[in-house]
Amino acid sequence: YASVYIDQSLYSTDRTEAQYDMIYIKPEFRKAKVGANFIRYIEKELTAIGVKQISIGSLKHQPFDNLLEWLGYKSAEVIYQKSL
Repeated sequence: YASVYIDQSLYSTDRTEAQYDMIYIKPEFRKAKVGANFIRYIEKELTAIGVKQISIGSLKHQPFDNLLEWLGYKSAEVIYQKSL
C-alpha cells in the first residue's frame, strides 16, 4: 500500500507536488520487481492528474535508496529528527 499527499507547491503556484507519507511492500515481494512496478504505477497515476514532482523518503533502518535511484529519483535533502 501507499499513502501520498498531493498539494500545490509552496514555491510555484503552477506546480502540483506529491509527497509519499508511507509505502509498504510485503517482505516476500521485496526482491521481485513488485516494488518498482508499484512505484511506476503510482507515478503514472500522479502524472495523469497533473503532478509535476514527487518526493519520497527512505528510512535509515530500512533503506531502499538503490531502488529509488534505479527509478530515476535523486537525493534532495537529509532530514534530522529528535524525539521529545
